[in-house]
Amino acid sequence: MRDAQEEEELPGFRNYTDQYSNRVLTAIGQQLGILSRLHWHVGRETFATEFIRRGGQAAVLQKLMDHAKISTTMKYVHVDDDMKRQAIAHLNALDAQQ
Repeated sequence: MRDAQEEEELPGFRNYTDQYSNRVLTAIGQQLGILSRLHWHVGRETFATEFIRRGGQAAVLQKLMDHAKISTTMKYVHVDDDMKRQAIAHLNALDAQQ
């Protein structure tokens, strides 16, 4: 199998294998001094986490990521302490309005 094949529906675009994409990302990461392992799922994880961080709805994210189950989608979302603080602050603001 070749690393890249021309997409019939999108002339000029290539369909790269996961392995090829991971090699390219690893090389870029090394050039930038990034020590953690880069792979194509990192982009999906970053997108999912930032979508939720910025107020996106989990059900919408599920559709955007083309997942049948919300549990699959939520595996890509990494909730950190800042996201938890924002959620509590939002609840406190709603409480203050009442």
